[in-house]
Amino acid sequence: PMLTALSHYRRTRKPIRFQATLAWITNHAERDQWKTFRFPRIYWEGASQRAAELGYKLESFWLREPGVTPARLAKLLQARGIPGLIFAPQPQAGTHLDFPTGPFSCVAIGQSLTEPHLHRVGAN
Repeated sequence: PMLTALSHYRRTRKPIRFQATLAWITNHAERDQWKTFRFPRIYWEGASQRAAELGYKLESFWLREPGVTPARLAKLLQARGIPGLIFAPQPQAGTHLDFPTGPFSCVAIGQSLTEPHLHRVGAN
């Protein structure tokens, strides 16, 4: 317990420096449609808060942006130096995305995204 207390004390004494931006990837029919659903909004708020605590910024990216393919979005994210992607809950179960995840650390929220195969988190 004393070691845990010391570790906590040392972490909280240092100001948190900006680390990087993380991408929140959405795929609804409209850009901000995911915000109208309770759970994606709660996940966003929690992920944003935790990211900020660790020195990260969470930024939303829409997969259906006109003229942007998944491959082009991946290149844009790489060019911006974004190392991690969070795939938000998808609008339909069994969603398959042709997104090149290789250069990123990725996680999916929930069970709605079946392709690509990613680590996932969800409520229980």
